[in-house]
Amino acid sequence: MLTFSKIREMNVARCNQWQGISTWTVMEWGCAMAGEAGEACNVAKKIRRIEQDIAKRAEEIMGKISMDRQQSKLAEECADTFIYLDLLCASQGIDLEAAIQRKFNRVSIEYGFPQRL
Repeated sequence: MLTFSKIREMNVARCNQWQGISTWTVMEWGCAMAGEAGEACNVAKKIRRIEQDIAKRAEEIMGKISMDRQQSKLAEECADTFIYLDLLCASQGIDLEAAIQRKFNRVSIEYGFPQRL
């Protein structure tokens, strides 16, 4: 089973083998994450064009960019975003799992939702 701690362990190990977690600043890790999130947003825009049948580019019109392909690309960009988010948090000593749990529960309490992590 994949867990936050397993992702962190492997992510940091690979990063350290590649370049080192401390070679980038918090801004560089944040920008890398934001870049991947931007790529995910661009794919989401293309999905919406397909949904609305307003594709304008030749490859969209001719069906070379199918919904399945776009959803697969979106999954990849979301994964990239998460991987960089984890490295950003690792570089700053943030326990991402604990931070998500605290924030999720705080919002549930604030809005009166029963769901808790």
